[in-house]
Amino acid sequence: MGLILYEMLAGKLAFERPSAIETMNAILRDEVPDLPATVPPALQGIVMHCLEKEPSQRYQSAQDLAFALRTLSGSTATSAAARPIPKPHRRLLPAAVALLCAFAIYTLAGLFLTSRGIDLAAYRFTPVASGSTEQGNASWSPDGNSLAYIKTNPGALNSLMIRSLEAMLPVTVARAEFNGAPFWSPDGARLMFVARGGIYSVSRAGGVQQQVLKAEYVAAALSPDGRSLADWLSQDEKKRSIPKLWISSPPGSAPRKYEPVIWQSNGATQPVYLRFSPDSRQLAVSLNGNGGAELWLLPFPDGTAAHGKPHRVFQSSIPSWAPSISWMPDSRHLVLAFAAPYKMSQLWMGDTRTGALAPITSGESDVSRGAVSPDGNRIAYDSVKYDEDLVQSLSKAQWSTPFSRPAATSRQPHGRPPRPSSLMPPTAMGVPRFGRRARSRVGNARS
Repeated sequence: MGLILYEMLAGKLAFERPSAIETMNAILRDEVPDLPATVPPALQGIVMHCLEKEPSQRYQSAQDLAFALRTLSGSTATSAAARPIPKPHRRLLPAAVALLCAFAIYTLAGLFLTSRGIDLAAYRFTPVASGSTEQGNASWSPDGNSLAYIKTNPGALNSLMIRSLEAMLPVTVARAEFNGAPFWSPDGARLMFVARGGIYSVSRAGGVQQQVLKAEYVAAALSPDGRSLADWLSQDEKKRSIPKLWISSPPGSAPRKYEPVIWQSNGATQPVYLRFSPDSRQLAVSLNGNGGAELWLLPFPDGTAAHGKPHRVFQSSIPSWAPSISWMPDSRHLVLAFAAPYKMSQLWMGDTRTGALAPITSGESDVSRGAVSPDGNRIAYDSVKYDEDLVQSLSKAQWSTPFSRPAATSRQPHGRPPRPSSLMPPTAMGVPRFGRRARSRVGNARS
C-alpha cells in the first residue's frame, strides 16, 4: 500500500532501477526519495510510515492506515482538493494489486474531498492520579465535572476518591474493600459501590456509609433514571445453585431475578461488568463464562415488558478474558478495554449492531477500564506501565546493585482518535527499583 500511495502522489516509482535485482536491493537498503513539496507534510509522514524498513514500525493493518488517512481530511481537504496530482505511469497490474490501488484511490478521494475530520491538535491529556499503588476504576459524575475512582492502600482498606477536574487534589469519601468501579446517583449527590457484605452508598461529601442491599455481590449498576439497581450475586449463604443477575427496583427493595434467567450457578464469576445504556433500555453484561469471555446485551425492562431478546455481541472478536465496558451516549457503541497480557490491551470502540471493533488507543502501556464521559467527548482510563532494572549480583555476601537504570516511561493514551501513536506524549515515571512493579495511572482525554 505504501508503494502504491507513493506512486500515486509522486507520479513515479519509489524504487526505479535498471533491473529487477537492483530494484529489490534498493527496496531492502535504500531510503525512499522524498515526495514532492506539494504533498502535505502530514500525508508524507503517513506514506513514509507505510514504507518503514522494519515491519513492526509500519501500520499493522489496512484499517489503521485508513483511519490515519481519514484523520487528515478535516485539515487538508480544502488545499489538497485543488492541488493537481502528478499522473502515475501506466502499468499492467495483477488483479490483487489493482484491488489495492482501487482501495487507495477510494481512501485518498475521501481524504481530499471530505470536509469533515478530526483535529488532532485539539486533544488534551490530563493525568488525574498516579503513583506506585494502583489507582483506577474511574467513574464520571453525571455533570462530567468530577471523577470518582479507587485508590489501593497496601495493608489497609482502599479509598474511594473524588477528584474535580478543576481541583488540584482529590478528596477521600469512603474506605472499604471495594469490588469494581463506583457509580453515581443521577443527581450526582451520592456514590454507590460494591464492597464486602453488600452494596453501599455514601454522600459525595463523605460521612456515614449506608447499606443499600445486604449480600455478597460481585458487581452492580444503577440505571440512568435511578429507578433500578442491577446486581450480580456471588453466592448465597448455603452455596446453592442460584440465578446470578438480579434487579432491585426501586433500589434497596427486595431483589428479584432477571427474566429470563441466563446464568445460574453455585459459585462466583469474575470479572463481571454491568452497564446500563444511557437510554436505560439495555443492560450490557461482560463476564468470563464457561467457554471464555462473553458480552451480552439484555433488554430492559425485562420479562414480559422486554423489547427484544438477550443476545451476545462481538462473539468472534474478543479474547478469552472479559473486557471492561462503557457506553457511548448513542446507546449503540461500547468502549471496551481488554486486560493484559493480550495484544488487544488498549481501548476499542465496538458497534453493538454490526459487531465491528476499531482501536481507540495504541502504545506500550497497558490501557484498561475506560469510562466514557456523559457527553461522549472524554474517556478516563487506567494506564499501567511495567519497567525493569538490569541487576548484577556482586557476590552472595553483597547486596545486588543496579547495573542499569533505564528511564521508565508511561504513555498517556488518548480517547479519540487512535492514531498515530506519536500523539501519546511520554510521562517520566523513573523510580529506580529492583525487580518489577506495575505503575498505575488514571487519566482522561478530551477534545
